[in-house]
Amino acid sequence: PGGSTCRLSDEQITALEAALDAGLAAHGWTDDQRWTLARITTVIKELFGVSYTLRGTSYLLHRIGWSPQHPVRRAAERDEHAVTTWVTALPARAPAGCLWPAWSASSPAGGAG
Repeated sequence: PGGSTCRLSDEQITALEAALDAGLAAHGWTDDQRWTLARITTVIKELFGVSYTLRGTSYLLHRIGWSPQHPVRRAAERDEHAVTTWVTALPARAPAGCLWPAWSASSPAGGAG
């Protein structure tokens, strides 16, 4: 199909995926747990001695099925059981005939259902 050939062998790509799955801490980054193109480019250079541009790294990642992800911001202390219980209890606390809770951003002015 077009474009340049991959500079990494199939074995190296498998090793790269394993390295990324190992996490950032395994490669010395402990301050922020997000893979960036710059960090992945650095790992490729350190592991295989192959230089990629950031765009080239992006193309490589897309080629092997990786896509950009945006982290969901959640409190470290989040209690999933308490959240599920609270969400399940919402309909029971809504006034009779109300299609949504009065505090919903979707409710009409005045909060009436």
